[in-house]
Amino acid sequence: MLFKTKWLKLIPSNLRPDKKRVAELHKLKVEFGIPHEAFAMRVMSSPAITRKVQRNCLDNLRIQNPRLSERELLKMVFLSKLHCSEIHGYPGTTDQEIHQAMESINSFDELCDCIIASHQQEPSFPDPFGIGERIDEILAQEEVDIKAPAEDLIRCLEERYLDLRNKYPERDEHWFLANTWLERYGSTKEARQKGPELMEFIAYKDTHSFSILEPPISIRGLALFLVYKELGQRQAIYYSSEFSQIMEPIAKSRGGHLFLDKYKERNRRTWKENQVESASPYSLYWFFKGLEFEQEHPEDAEKLWNEIEKKK
Repeated sequence: MLFKTKWLKLIPSNLRPDKKRVAELHKLKVEFGIPHEAFAMRVMSSPAITRKVQRNCLDNLRIQNPRLSERELLKMVFLSKLHCSEIHGYPGTTDQEIHQAMESINSFDELCDCIIASHQQEPSFPDPFGIGERIDEILAQEEVDIKAPAEDLIRCLEERYLDLRNKYPERDEHWFLANTWLERYGSTKEARQKGPELMEFIAYKDTHSFSILEPPISIRGLALFLVYKELGQRQAIYYSSEFSQIMEPIAKSRGGHLFLDKYKERNRRTWKENQVESASPYSLYWFFKGLEFEQEHPEDAEKLWNEIEKKK
């Protein structure tokens, strides 16, 4: 019966809170006798719902405009809010003023903070009992709860990475990232079935893109990638904008055929240690030969990587 309550029906299905939050919100509504329409409007104006709306908008724009940078997409979200007149009273409407506003927005969180701040400047009804604040707290806790497993995973990976850097300062970035991966996944039942050589190959393959980045961005990028791989889209969606920004210099280096040069510069030791030919198809020698092939023949290399992915 709870999910048939009138105020909840007034909220679009993709923006509705989870069952726990709906129960808490409904209890609050009943306690203070708030009309359905007024309560739904206040829920919809909360920062948590604002973030959901902008995240959905950004994800849709990213799919529709795959060649645009994340910063360009953030600007499109910002412009869409202006055109829909949802940022009431915001001072910047000319191209110059919009450009100035965007100068202070470098991430999805900063974009949302800007939009939320503009909402807070709008006239609001008196709230002597702090009901609005309580609604915001309930909805904000939903995101905290959903993200908890991802935050634990990220923290665990970063701690293992830093421990490896401290213990083996002579190693390079790719070795740190690959061995961080192996410490988490290298001793599972699935890993034992595949064998250490194949697991090492997968570890170096899954981590090599991030190894051209400077730390701590390198481990952050790998951690967000593994949030998606291990926990799925429901968790990863909260980090999609940040991950897209991390991936931009990697994509740019590949597009400019500079990736291998950057790789060798940052990972000299790992590169040199794996230049001896091996008969095994899963030796790191062939992995690095694959990187060379990828730079010289990108389309053929993509087909080869897809075949390898199917065997994992």
